[in-house]
Amino acid sequence: MGLPRKYRSMFDTPFFKAVYPDLGAELYKEISAFSQKEDHVVWYFRLMKAAHYLEYCAGPTYAKIPNLDTRKEDKLVRAVERNGLYMGDPEKRICTDFRAISKWLREKVEHFAGLANTNLPSLRDVRFNWRTPNQVFEDLGKLEEAWKEGLSSETTTAYGDKIIDLGGGWSWFDLRRTGDPIEGLIMGHC
Repeated sequence: MGLPRKYRSMFDTPFFKAVYPDLGAELYKEISAFSQKEDHVVWYFRLMKAAHYLEYCAGPTYAKIPNLDTRKEDKLVRAVERNGLYMGDPEKRICTDFRAISKWLREKVEHFAGLANTNLPSLRDVRFNWRTPNQVFEDLGKLEEAWKEGLSSETTTAYGDKIIDLGGGWSWFDLRRTGDPIEGLIMGHC
């Protein structure tokens, strides 16, 4: 899957052509597993481009490309910071580990893509816009928790005997089997 034409200009800079020529297609493949809504795609691209650029600037290869015009990337980083789309030390508004940002964003998108594609398509209705990753993932997490709560009551009432009441709404149930895909989703395993 290649990068759709409408997003190509986001990666059409001297920096990304020289340093990360295939990043756009790679990122589009990742985010489109979750959603192809422009709001989601642009949000993800913006964050990942800033993280890759800052990671490169902090790395040992930064000076190896002479006279590289990075004005667009510098502008992107300022926009990302100005709108609170940053990770790391909130006091300094900087990040010290840009690979960690990329990894964290990828893992979160992959997790929610799995839910959106199987059991919870309403996750795609959450607006991303210029919201921080924490705000977006908090909203997605609330939807996931509400879904799990609904599954939990469905599962135990559909089959299973309560064998221990732990109080506070927690109980152990005998599901009359060794494994169960719904129970695995509720508990976050299997």
